[in-house]
Amino acid sequence: MKRKHGAGEGGQEGAGDEGRPRHSRLDAETISYYEEIAGHFNLAQHPCANFAVQAAVAALRKPQQLKRMFEDLRPSFPQLLRSRRGGVLAALLAAAGRLGTQEAEAAAALWAAAGGGTAGTGSGTSGGAPLAALLTLDTHTQLGGSGGGRLSSLGCAMAAAVLRLPPAACRQWGEAVAALAPAQLQQVARDPGGCRVLEAYFEISKGAKKKKKTKKKERMEAAGDEQQEGGGGEKSADQREQQGGCGTAQKPADAAVAGPHKKKRRQKQKA
Repeated sequence: MKRKHGAGEGGQEGAGDEGRPRHSRLDAETISYYEEIAGHFNLAQHPCANFAVQAAVAALRKPQQLKRMFEDLRPSFPQLLRSRRGGVLAALLAAAGRLGTQEAEAAAALWAAAGGGTAGTGSGTSGGAPLAALLTLDTHTQLGGSGGGRLSSLGCAMAAAVLRLPPAACRQWGEAVAALAPAQLQQVARDPGGCRVLEAYFEISKGAKKKKKTKKKERMEAAGDEQQEGGGGEKSADQREQQGGCGTAQKPADAAVAGPHKKKRRQKQKA
């Protein structure tokens, strides 16, 4: 037998859930879940619960939700990196790129957390130290050292994610990659994760150059169209003058040809 809800509290809740669309119920449940974990930094630090935080960030659908999560976890970026919880930061970076919001703030906060100055300003006196710290995160590898060593897979993934953000957001990260020494570049290029970082850097550099070339081509085409429009007007005027001159010059020639024929007709009529 099917259970029928009464008019009590349980019946009202069941009727409300049945009348509400399924996607709206899911959104309500998701939002309530975000509200539950918001403000609980301990979950992001927990060895197991941090994966739940990563999953929640990956499921974000609206920029407002990401902004709330980012503002809640931003002050704890340095501590999360030191406590081997960089996966939470990686999830935030991926969500920023996917939703197109908080991109510059996320890049600046990660730069500061890795040792590059104050978050929000993006300034620091440590040069490329944040990039080196991120690439060697949770490892004993020294970037550019004679011993070599494997780079951090998570750190390289975060660096690649940052470099795939808009150029204005990841400018300092791109400059840090460009400033790497030859020995450091060789080590990064040989590493399975480091080569992805260089690929992301070259992709964004290639995209910026292509965008500049496209804009230059559009300007040249626009200038060419304007010149053609101006030259076309002069040419049409010249053509009109030539046509007018040909018309006036043709009249005497027609008269000269028609003259002998008229004389012959008159002679025939007289005869």
